[in-house]
Amino acid sequence: MLRGHHPSRCRSSDAPVHRDSLIRPMHERVRRLRLICRGHVQGVGLRPYVYRRATELALGGWVVNSAGEVRIEVQGSVSAMAAFLRDLRRIPPPARIDVMIRQARPLEAAAPFRIHSSAADDPAGMVIAPDLATCPACRAELFDPTARRYRYPFTTCSQCGPRWSILRRLPFDRDHTVMAGFPLCAQCRAEYENPADRRFHAQTLACPACGPALTWHQSDGAISARGGDALDLAVAALRQGQIVAVKGIGGFHLLTDARDEAAVARLRVLKARPTKPLAVLFPDLDQAGRSGHIGATEAAILTSAAAPIVLLARREDDPLGRALAPGLDHLGALLPYSPLHHLLMAALGFPVVATSANRKGAPLCFENGEALRELSGLADGFLLHDRAILRPVEDSVVQVFAHEALRLRLGRGDVPVTLTLPRAARPVLGVGGQWKNTVALTVKDRLVIGGYRGDLDHPQAQAAWAQECATLPALFGALPRTWACDAHPDYVPTREASRLAMGGGFGVSSVQHHHAHLAAAIVEGRCTEPLLGVVWDGTGLGSDGTIWGGELLAWEAGQVRRIGALLPFALPGGDAAVRDPRRSALGVLAALGEPLDGPLARSLGYDAQSLHVLTRMLETGAGCVTTTSAGRLFDAVAALLGHRAPVSYEGEAAMTLEALARRHPEMLNPYLVSGVTTDNTSGWIRMDWRGVLVAVLAEQQAGRPAGHIAARWHATLAALLAQAVAERRERAVVLTGGCFQNTLLLGQAVQLLRAQGRGVFWPRRLPVNDGSLAAGQAAVVAGVWGG
Repeated sequence: MLRGHHPSRCRSSDAPVHRDSLIRPMHERVRRLRLICRGHVQGVGLRPYVYRRATELALGGWVVNSAGEVRIEVQGSVSAMAAFLRDLRRIPPPARIDVMIRQARPLEAAAPFRIHSSAADDPAGMVIAPDLATCPACRAELFDPTARRYRYPFTTCSQCGPRWSILRRLPFDRDHTVMAGFPLCAQCRAEYENPADRRFHAQTLACPACGPALTWHQSDGAISARGGDALDLAVAALRQGQIVAVKGIGGFHLLTDARDEAAVARLRVLKARPTKPLAVLFPDLDQAGRSGHIGATEAAILTSAAAPIVLLARREDDPLGRALAPGLDHLGALLPYSPLHHLLMAALGFPVVATSANRKGAPLCFENGEALRELSGLADGFLLHDRAILRPVEDSVVQVFAHEALRLRLGRGDVPVTLTLPRAARPVLGVGGQWKNTVALTVKDRLVIGGYRGDLDHPQAQAAWAQECATLPALFGALPRTWACDAHPDYVPTREASRLAMGGGFGVSSVQHHHAHLAAAIVEGRCTEPLLGVVWDGTGLGSDGTIWGGELLAWEAGQVRRIGALLPFALPGGDAAVRDPRRSALGVLAALGEPLDGPLARSLGYDAQSLHVLTRMLETGAGCVTTTSAGRLFDAVAALLGHRAPVSYEGEAAMTLEALARRHPEMLNPYLVSGVTTDNTSGWIRMDWRGVLVAVLAEQQAGRPAGHIAARWHATLAALLAQAVAERRERAVVLTGGCFQNTLLLGQAVQLLRAQGRGVFWPRRLPVNDGSLAAGQAAVVAGVWGG
């Protein structure tokens, strides 16, 4: 039975009684209902909304926050009750009711509708709202000269503003956030206590008289202006092509004029970021639409409460330089998401680069002193404020596929992500992988996933990861007795979890990389039937000691079997091939029997000595690892088609190959090759890609354009995948792993699998990349499917 809270057990607020809220005599039948609402329901203005609608409809009863739910009891006429329920189904975002349980209740004496104070519940049962972009009402106030908060850069209400990034402990009350350091003035207090006001119990409520304030710091850290003058100096610096560090909701951005090629080039040099794409902050949707194609889905996501970075297909006549995303056909775009950003961009009127403020490999800067120290010599000025950030949060990054948002990076507006588990589980902490790291925790019947921690090669990034491992369980009052990690012993989370376990009183359990990928997708999709998992990515240690990455897994009731894979090949230098795609190309040529001193190998651009060393490695096997990686196959084809330089960021070669292929949709027809075989004894399914590579090389030698070949490569790999699935009887297929960030490959695969009559699922709320590993690790070790 669900545990309820009778109004007599809850301390009522001092909410005023409105005459309209009294129950009037009615001739029609009266009933009373209890509604238990779950989803995105706390910290998003749901209680004031419920109060206003109930009083307008002359309903009695109460509403209360309780254990991650909102509980409502309403009493009144059948027609008013029906109207109230209809309104609950149309609640304004960012509130979202995923589950509503209705229970009939006995009638009580007529009484006005009230808002009860939040129940003091176990934090393990609470759901936390993410940081929310400025709502339309606050945005209107921001630019209204008659409003009390005119041009105030910290304007918020119960439907917008920081949540996760400022939270010390649960529940989300003002005293439990950094806003405890800003006592409310009399006017703000009156708004806070008025249930008819949209700022009722808005924990981030503030105004110029009692809230945070801006300061402008010169490059040497000295303060030279405050308040509006600080904002004006930041605007002036950006107009002059300077680089400005701006403190946002979850951390710092580095901003510079996106139209100024010299400014962009200088930022790339200072950040040691030669080719990695840079996101662009646009003043409004119209300007973003001049650079990228914006359909209804893209517009809805860009203007949503999450306000993530959205990858837009670039226009041919994009006025911004191609140096923002070299070799790619998409540009990361975002709109102003905080009052400060709205004011800044309204004053500028032009787009700016908005990239994470950090040194190469280091985590995002989020504290004032840290930013002044770490970004010295990089930023020409600093726009700071005195509202502390407790939990650094990167911008979320999404792309659109099939009119839906696909997460590439979990951050502001999304985290913490909360998924429902098939059953309640013991607390387990998933510590993630080496790259695109996140941390996840099973809490009762929920799985909570924190924000993007990035790659863990840098000592500061490792320290941030360790902090997250400590604070996430503490926030929910959970004590995980087991930490779940990747099976690769050299990954920082695996190594550190084992070290910390020696004195920490907990155990460590490893989960194979691709098993974790599949498990995360299954939790999100709430999949229950037997299914096939196609997990294609770059690198994951297999149980046989080789590197996997082109896997076919069978899943049933939590049990996973590896039943097939791409044909393995040798990588000279192992992990060095991740940074140099030409090594993958050499491994592929060796598997094809091509001479490694021949013209194809020489065309990769190695000097004679380097090519000789790599050839010897492949001939002897010394220094080579065996892999089934689909990601390395994409790298190999990219190198053979012209990407002859080491990459400056993960996935660069494969992303340029995808962009090349996307220019030629008319060529998305597969080569007529068959490469799938099934062993009659073991049932092992082998996906042999050699015939595809032979066709690629033949077309290249015939002088076909590289874009045409790239498009046919994508189509043929998808066909190979579909042929492998056709060997099995399972009707459901899950596609996950970093290779399915490639929406060209994903789209081709989905189309072919649906043509077979299969149900196809791919993650939406979690990334398909390694950002989902922690979620899968925690779910597997917690035994959420039994066993």
